[in-house]
Amino acid sequence: MTLTDIMPVDGWRKLEEDLHAFSHMNSCVFDSQGRRITDYANWGNKLCPRIKSNPQGLQAICACANQVIARHAEQRQDAVLEECDAGFAKLVVPVIRDGQFLGVVGCCGLLLDGSHIESDYVSRVTGLPVTEIEDLAASIPAISRQRAHEIITFIQKRLTAL
Repeated sequence: MTLTDIMPVDGWRKLEEDLHAFSHMNSCVFDSQGRRITDYANWGNKLCPRIKSNPQGLQAICACANQVIARHAEQRQDAVLEECDAGFAKLVVPVIRDGQFLGVVGCCGLLLDGSHIESDYVSRVTGLPVTEIEDLAASIPAISRQRAHEIITFIQKRLTAL
């Protein structure tokens, strides 16, 4: 069984769009192999597209965080809220049917209250100047843990309705 056995790609795209509208975060659906199943692009801030457009940034920051957090969600069989190495809040909810892990629905791109962007790390990985990273990071909104859990609940309710 795969995600598209549960719902067609257009339905998953609609969920990503709705999740972005609700959370103002980058929203994505990944299959059990860590591949995006839609081409929907959305951004919660101005720094993420700069990181993701850089092959090293995409691999070392985004893809790595996606793999790690998806595995945690699969192992726990529950939602996970963590920070990526760049400092962004990242949350996912596993999609499980008949005991089988099919993938995750999640979002990232805001900062948990009290957190900050790891500008030096992002610069080392991407080659972007620290000053540019800090300028882009200055406008990134913060999110409370309570709000992050509201977003998780939103995703869980949508998945339960499937």
